[in-house]
Amino acid sequence: MEDAEEIESFYEKEIENADKEFLNGLKGTEKKINPEKAYKEKTRLIRNEYEKRYERYLQIQKSEILKERKKRPKNKKEKTEVFKVESINLGITRIEKLKLGYELLKFKFKLKRKNFFQKITPRFLLIFSLKAKMAVKRAVSSTKKAEEKAFTKIKETIISVLKDTSEKMKRVYSKIKKVISSAYRKVIKKIKLKRKGGKDEKTEDQKLAEKILAKK
Repeated sequence: MEDAEEIESFYEKEIENADKEFLNGLKGTEKKINPEKAYKEKTRLIRNEYEKRYERYLQIQKSEILKERKKRPKNKKEKTEVFKVESINLGITRIEKLKLGYELLKFKFKLKRKNFFQKITPRFLLIFSLKAKMAVKRAVSSTKKAEEKAFTKIKETIISVLKDTSEKMKRVYSKIKKVISSAYRKVIKKIKLKRKGGKDEKTEDQKLAEKILAKK
């Protein structure tokens, strides 16, 4: 089921396409078809379809309200008292009627206003307003595209910088790790050599003492 926003979106899109066709028709060399007459006929058909869809939407809304009101929670009391019948108001309330009536009134007013302004607007003003509207839409579209392009470029630059920084940090970390590992190995090697040298010196002293004692 279409909602109100989807119906409005359909109308705006169809009218925009009709505006484009009308402006393209004015640029054409062949004058067999009157662009203004074709434009008015197409917009009339679009408005008729728009009106049908909106009325169908309101009817569905009304039926949904009635369905909700028909649903009654079943409790134990209702199960035991099978033959007890109560009068139930299955119609919509005044507030619901007012709400639906307001939606329909707003829709019809909007449609009549568009028809009225289109009828009283001179041809040159109609063409000017359509061209201005299309120019504004193109400007907004190009601005959005430029913003998206700039955002994408900034995003790519940030990702590239972060990636490059990460690679550099990895290389620096690898070098520091190698330097520390090399220094650690050298220190361990010196300690081992020192311990070995101490043991050798002690052995020579012991040998000398033994020789002196042997002579005595």
